[in-house]
Amino acid sequence: MSSQCDLASDFVAAFGLKRFPINCCANAVDDPMGEISVLPLNPVWVECTSNTTDQRVIGISIDQAANCTAPTDWPVASLEHLTHLNINYCNMSSYQLQWDKLSTGAPNLIHLNLSNNELGGGLSPDIGKLVQLESLDLSFNNLNSAFPYEMALLTNLSELIVRNNQLFGQIPPYFNTLPLTRLDLRRNRFAGPLPDLQNLTNLSFCRLGKSTCYSNASTVPSGCLSTARLCDAQHGVTNQSSSTLFWSNFFHYGLLLLGIALIGFLSFQLYVKLIKNRWNKDLSWNPLLGINEPTVNRTPLNHGQRVVVVNPFSDDHGAIRLNSFEQ
Repeated sequence: MSSQCDLASDFVAAFGLKRFPINCCANAVDDPMGEISVLPLNPVWVECTSNTTDQRVIGISIDQAANCTAPTDWPVASLEHLTHLNINYCNMSSYQLQWDKLSTGAPNLIHLNLSNNELGGGLSPDIGKLVQLESLDLSFNNLNSAFPYEMALLTNLSELIVRNNQLFGQIPPYFNTLPLTRLDLRRNRFAGPLPDLQNLTNLSFCRLGKSTCYSNASTVPSGCLSTARLCDAQHGVTNQSSSTLFWSNFFHYGLLLLGIALIGFLSFQLYVKLIKNRWNKDLSWNPLLGINEPTVNRTPLNHGQRVVVVNPFSDDHGAIRLNSFEQ
């Protein structure tokens, strides 16, 4: 029967990383709290229970591993004691997470962080099997789906971070039944009416995002409303204060006036340059022959205009003749 360290090592190896020693927990350093032992295997961390006679891997962290790649198939590992799983900045572009295998292999996860991995696919109903989950961070990926109804089963979920994805649909009403303290939904494609979230009285951090326009807002915590755009189909944005609207208009009209002024300035400079070229006829340092005062005077000149002709052909004394005609 494989030990917990064997299973954890197989799990890490599936992401293209080097296997670590089988006695990972036995060689771990005791945590000052006396509860957890931690073995740093940069960039992999393995956390075990402090009881070395009953080795249990309770945490695996893969953070910014240079050689980390998406597994061909999500590793099936019976890590029933695993409570913390952290995989960040792993090159898993468009990889579709197999939630069924994750929930089966580590059913007792409490903290799951899979941020910054470019994961594709969406949120599967199998996520509802992780009933012990308290913290879920899926930010900075390419997840493209709505929230499945099965997430209502995550009755211990206090932290939900899914910013910077392609999630869509409405914010589900069952959020009101979860013990959320942190909620970050920014930079997704949610739309539609906001549900009644008045029971979320313990929210210490709430970001709904300004890139989406929500309609028909119900009672929600004020901290959420301040970070959302509430829209009316006929009147547009409805939750901007008069001062916010003033400064927003001031900024936009200021940019417009600045652009007009810049175009005017450049046009004036071009006009001056063209007029200046008309005022001055400079034929200096050219081997001109046969040009004399009557010839030049055939060209009508306006007041203030000037023609300068420098004849490089000198006279007998080597002096250069400068003929300047002004009118």
